[in-house]
Amino acid sequence: DLASGVKTKIENIKESIKILKNSSIDYEFRTTIVKELHNEDDIQDIVSWIKGAKKYYLQGFIDSGDLICTGYSGYDKTDLEKLLNIAKNNFETVELRGI
Repeated sequence: DLASGVKTKIENIKESIKILKNSSIDYEFRTTIVKELHNEDDIQDIVSWIKGAKKYYLQGFIDSGDLICTGYSGYDKTDLEKLLNIAKNNFETVELRGI
């Protein structure tokens, strides 16, 4: 809820993931990694939800100046690579973006 700024139902997200993974359309999953919102456990949880998907990207957070809430920051490349290693071997393509 913090990241999106709206109330979300996790079951709806899980259902959307299932539909995408079982479809023939091209898709990708990506997570914009925010230091104050994401840690290794969060990445492990996300990976368990989308494991087996074709593509997963971790995006480095960049403060655009137009945020719902202030006080967020991004990880440096070394820390993002550590988070990427958690996701590695669970997808055909796993890469970092925005770094």
